[in-house]
Amino acid sequence: MKLPAKSWPDVDWQSVNRILVENTDFKDYIELMPTYYQTGRVCARDWNK
Repeated sequence: MKLPAKSWPDVDWQSVNRILVENTDFKDYIELMPTYYQTGRVCARDWNK
């Protein structure tokens, strides 16, 4: 199933929850987002597993 590549002003939490169920690696990504959003820094060891 392909998801459209569109920019949305708000998070589609229903889609996020569906992806979390289908892809457990996505959970790690979601957990890293608040740190990136607040600091703008990317820790390579966390993102490049």
